[in-house]
Amino acid sequence: MFFRAEGTMNDASIPQVTKALEEIEGISDLKVQVVESMASVELTKQTAIQATGVASSLVETIQGSGFKLQTLNLSFKDIEDL
Repeated sequence: MFFRAEGTMNDASIPQVTKALEEIEGISDLKVQVVESMASVELTKQTAIQATGVASSLVETIQGSGFKLQTLNLSFKDIEDL
């Protein structure tokens, strides 16, 4: 599953969001960026369980770390494709 969230976050929150997401098993290709007050979080989550539940927990994690979500893009691939 490829996950991209866009919203707002201050630069000081980047380490918090990054650390929280790095603690989740199966996360790879993690990028957390803030450019002109707009933030984006991109990652790949390798999972065989229900992707909607995984996406929900990722949203909770980033919002709990100081990220204000505005848009969310998900794409799903087979594990073999990752």
